[in-house]
Amino acid sequence: MSLRVTSIASGSSGNALLVQAGETSVLVDAGITAKRLVSELKDLGVNPSDLKAIFLTHEHGDHIAGAGVLSRRYRVPVVANEQTLLGSDLGRAELQVSSTGGVTKVDGLTVTSFGLPHDGVEPVGYLLEWDRWKICVATDLGYAPESINEFVRASDLIVLESNHDVDRLVKGPYPSSLKSRILGYTGHLSNQQASECISASVSGRPQWLWLAHLSDINNSPACALRSVRKHLQQSGIDSIHVSVALRDRRSLTWDAGDCWVQPRLT
Repeated sequence: MSLRVTSIASGSSGNALLVQAGETSVLVDAGITAKRLVSELKDLGVNPSDLKAIFLTHEHGDHIAGAGVLSRRYRVPVVANEQTLLGSDLGRAELQVSSTGGVTKVDGLTVTSFGLPHDGVEPVGYLLEWDRWKICVATDLGYAPESINEFVRASDLIVLESNHDVDRLVKGPYPSSLKSRILGYTGHLSNQQASECISASVSGRPQWLWLAHLSDINNSPACALRSVRKHLQQSGIDSIHVSVALRDRRSLTWDAGDCWVQPRLT
């Protein structure tokens, strides 16, 4: 088996990403119920007890809801920086500290964390590497700092937040305090910001982009796709394959075995 990534859920109602690298399976976030996670994993042919790790991006409920139960029941290590683990209050879960910027190896899978600007205690994104393939996961960030460009540029699959359309948010029903939080430097990335991040980081080779963590009220899959594709087209970028990870159900699967790219030259 090669490298396979499945979006189980993506949004403020819950986030979970399954990464299968050879015989090694890990989750990035476990923000839905343990019962649903177990069901989804079994549907995907993964025994929950065979999970090697749950990597947390930060401590908000839509990223950790099922992590504690899954860890305790199936003895799966929960990996995150110390502040995130302290803030997650996972009880007697099996915890493994990995400092922001640190590297964790799980069999042949290498996972590197990097800091993100969000209103958690110490939020991170992840770069996951297996064989010659790389996956960048960056959700829940108020803006895209230049420091993440290298991770986006290096990756074959990019899972990037595209939370809201600014005009919809500003004109929408949210209270002004919540609008300010979302629009702030530690809030959430807009469709336009996601587009600009990709444009600034494009490699020129084929890459796959999943727009993630869409708002149910202030965005839609069609709106996000239209906005990002238009920006990329206007920028003359035609090497990016864009899809949307849906909020409330399993939606996308990316399999490295189905992708043809020229091997990196040395």
